[in-house]
Amino acid sequence: MHARPHRRHGILGTIALMAVLAVGMTLLAWPRVSNLRARGRMDQAIKVVDDLHAGSSEVTGEGHVDLDAAWQYLSQYNQDVRDGRVPQVNDPWGFSASSAGFPATELPDGLVGSIRIPAMDVSLPLYLGSTEQNMLKGATVMYGSSAPLGETDSNCVVAAHRGFSSGYMFNYIERLMVGDHVYISTPWQNLDYVVTAFKVVDPDDVESVRIQPGRDMVTLLTCHPHPQHTHRLLVYCDRAGTRAADAAFSSGSPQATEGSSASSTVPKTPDETTILGMDVLQFQDVATNVGLAAGAVLMVVLVVRLSKATGKRRRG
Repeated sequence: MHARPHRRHGILGTIALMAVLAVGMTLLAWPRVSNLRARGRMDQAIKVVDDLHAGSSEVTGEGHVDLDAAWQYLSQYNQDVRDGRVPQVNDPWGFSASSAGFPATELPDGLVGSIRIPAMDVSLPLYLGSTEQNMLKGATVMYGSSAPLGETDSNCVVAAHRGFSSGYMFNYIERLMVGDHVYISTPWQNLDYVVTAFKVVDPDDVESVRIQPGRDMVTLLTCHPHPQHTHRLLVYCDRAGTRAADAAFSSGSPQATEGSSASSTVPKTPDETTILGMDVLQFQDVATNVGLAAGAVLMVVLVVRLSKATGKRRRG
């Protein structure tokens, strides 16, 4: 007679514990859920680029896009960059830009292309201008660097966040190694680049992102190390099949700008935080996997326990 209240309290306690566990697992999984939602939005933007590349000048909600005029503007812009008529800034986080710097190109939403990096398992839309708004939506072409037109004497600096707030973006940039490919698709062409070197610089280091004569480059830029963000990581990429790209492998060592400490992998910094030999993002990823797995096992145990308790209560 006295066991029933205890059983009822036990059942209620199990249900409450299951609810707390469900909330905890949701919080653990939220960055991944957020990333999936962000990737969905980014995939829609990438589809716009694919449609333009396929020859469609009509984009839903945007009307007619004059791709010839956009090409001509960006080509002239690239020449202005070479001639030093465009101010160069290498730190999109340093000035909280509210304007992309690029005048209207008629490209929808300033969407100039997409970037795909298989080694990082990431595909991102590519926007003109490293504004706060653009950097929440994908990768960005830093104003003052070259537009991605596949031209010699150009260096397109592509900046993106790392973290969990707006999709993973450049989270796993440490996976890159010399020889990995970076693909950029624009409404006009598909471009193939290979990683040739890495460099960690101060935020105000403008020289490290300048055009290198004779080279067609893409330079990936992001905060480093995470989460201190005291420096900037540059990943130099050269157009596949060019002399600069081939030299990185024929010489046995990557080719970088003068004065850089090139290596085959991302260099470590003295202030980089490691946990159990992993960087912070790696540790968060592993901890999330372990937490979700443990939570799932515990949830199964609690469900079995609740099932047995309710069965005893019916029989009692």
